[in-house]
Amino acid sequence: MRTHRPRRNVGHVSFYNLESMKPIPLFVHEGADISGDDFTRALKDLGVRDRDVAFVHADIGAFGKLAVLDRNILCRHIVDSLMEAAPGMTLTMPTFTYAFCKDGIFDPDESPSEVGVLTEFFRHEKGVVRSPHPIFSIAAEGPRTEEMTRVGTDSFGENSFFAHLHNANGIIIFFGASFERATFAHYIEQMHGVPYRFLKTFTGIVRAHGVEEKVSSTYLVRPLDQDVETNLIRLENALRAQNVLKEVRVGNGAILAVRAKDMFSIGSRMLDENIYAFLKNPPKSYTG
Repeated sequence: MRTHRPRRNVGHVSFYNLESMKPIPLFVHEGADISGDDFTRALKDLGVRDRDVAFVHADIGAFGKLAVLDRNILCRHIVDSLMEAAPGMTLTMPTFTYAFCKDGIFDPDESPSEVGVLTEFFRHEKGVVRSPHPIFSIAAEGPRTEEMTRVGTDSFGENSFFAHLHNANGIIIFFGASFERATFAHYIEQMHGVPYRFLKTFTGIVRAHGVEEKVSSTYLVRPLDQDVETNLIRLENALRAQNVLKEVRVGNGAILAVRAKDMFSIGSRMLDENIYAFLKNPPKSYTG
């Protein structure tokens, strides 16, 4: 018999209308209500499985007009609906802090996520653990949290979160977000040794529980003085053509999902055939 994670509560707020016992709408699109149950069903249709590791890029404004005006309650509904898709799932989200590259300070408890409202909410949830990487940290909740948050200082290297996600064959979810948000593509680029990016070291201080530690982190960056512009449409189209990038429409938005190993193998083959496949155009500086 299938078991479900208990729904969370926010204060005295119920996730259901107490009179009708119907799910409370989170968004409205063309007169139709969208509830957390719609998101749960969508993730199940996309193939989220029990004990999965799911990595979620989110744009929660994509689905329709807000029906819940309290941001925390809205995010709580969404997180709950994601977790209900698969019992025993480990849910992870990016909580990236590019500011470390400028000011050289990262505090996993205090440094805000720079990649969206939902990720900032999620990292504050009880039981959620944030990885210590000063640039590409992630927040995780679930049975594989320790594995996913035990990372080295190379952003996309063999001991990075993205390598752990690859090894776990996790499912990468674009929750209303564009496929262009696929940070995993940079892991593929680094593993492939693309010529148009290079490893740059950023040094700063990581503050954790009152203790400061000097840390140097490597990050595969593009040269800012050259015409290197990422464009993942070829990769997206290739994944769709192989039927490994799934899509379910919800209201005005879409939820996409792809397995990490599928994305890695197809992306690697594309780079074998065309080393500039992840770019808008081949850089003039490399092609002459």
